[in-house]
Amino acid sequence: MISIKLQITPWHLAVCKLTENKIPTWAEASPFLNFTKTVSEFSLVCSAKDIPQNIQAEMDWRCLKIDGILDFSLIGVIAHLTQILASKQISVFVISTYDTDYILIKQEKFEEAIHLLKIEGYTFTEY
Repeated sequence: MISIKLQITPWHLAVCKLTENKIPTWAEASPFLNFTKTVSEFSLVCSAKDIPQNIQAEMDWRCLKIDGILDFSLIGVIAHLTQILASKQISVFVISTYDTDYILIKQEKFEEAIHLLKIEGYTFTEY
């Protein structure tokens, strides 16, 4: 396993279910934004602070960012990390981009997750 450094981001995020195929204006200023369209739904991950009350949302997510650019040929990076967390019943929501991966963890388990990953040799920096 290669040495992986994780960044602790300051973001407080939410996973939203949308009814339209567009990014809402209230989400555009979010420091982190991920929009996903499938044949059956539109989902948005964004800052939790500006979400209108009429939007269906799962709140209270925090985010770890894998520091650096991950090569597409790397195998098992997310599997190793999530296996550690799953062993302690910590669920995650993973978002991958072209360059790297983001691991969303519920706020109430965030500090515990960081502690477990440190024990396993992961290092952390502030975003």
